[in-house]
Amino acid sequence: GAKIERSAALTTKMSLTGSKRRVEYGDMVVLYRSYVRLFTGLMHRGGKVRTPNGLFRHDDLVGRCYGERVKAYGKGTGISALLYPSPELWTRALTHRTQILYKADISWILYELRLRPGCVVYESGTGSGSLSTAIARTVAPFGHLHTFEFNQKRVDAARQDFIKNGIDHVVTVRHRDVCQNKFPRLVRTSSDGSTERIGVDAVFLDLPSPWVVVVSAKDVLREGGRFCSFSPCIEQVQRTCAKLDQFGFTGWFLVVCCRDALVCVCVVCCVHHSYG
Repeated sequence: GAKIERSAALTTKMSLTGSKRRVEYGDMVVLYRSYVRLFTGLMHRGGKVRTPNGLFRHDDLVGRCYGERVKAYGKGTGISALLYPSPELWTRALTHRTQILYKADISWILYELRLRPGCVVYESGTGSGSLSTAIARTVAPFGHLHTFEFNQKRVDAARQDFIKNGIDHVVTVRHRDVCQNKFPRLVRTSSDGSTERIGVDAVFLDLPSPWVVVVSAKDVLREGGRFCSFSPCIEQVQRTCAKLDQFGFTGWFLVVCCRDALVCVCVVCCVHHSYG
């Protein structure tokens, strides 16, 4: 798609961390047809959202109230709800560049990481940005998410999504393989030029080899910070938990998430962290 440049108007007009009543140019909107049929569009003059049930012109949507039912242009028969985007809706509507987490797992992860406004979070495995978007809303407006992805194309695509959704002021996405290069330390520079190391409040991993990153996670976490790793098989969890024990993490536990009769079982390992 076309590259979207960040502008003050876009960032201040609309954000997944806020709300507003009417659609304006520069807004990202969601056209809700059904639970599995959602379409998005970034409003600009002359733009169009094409759906299987008809064409929706941006100029017709601007000025309408969020929550209204809107009809497709011309002979189109489609009627959709015009919705303000939220992380939950974005998870349903986003472009899948990887497998993603959905709201059931996301809500549990946010709870166990004890995230709240003002928290600073490290995430590795940005992927399609589903969890990243939810974390950004949770830590806004004073916190920050630093998310790392080893694939440059996914980094670029996620950055554009964050800009479109007006959350790039609380999310920084970087091209980095933390398995090879570890997490960078956060440093604050004071007015007198001195520097102070900052510990992050939580670390989340969605990686094929999360045990490799345990030492680096320990290095960047603050005292009492929390660690969570999402893994698709028990062998990954066993190796990760062995590393957690070795490097002084305490209170770890795991939750097995079974979806119906699927063969693939997702395992989450979430722990408390403390320095020895």
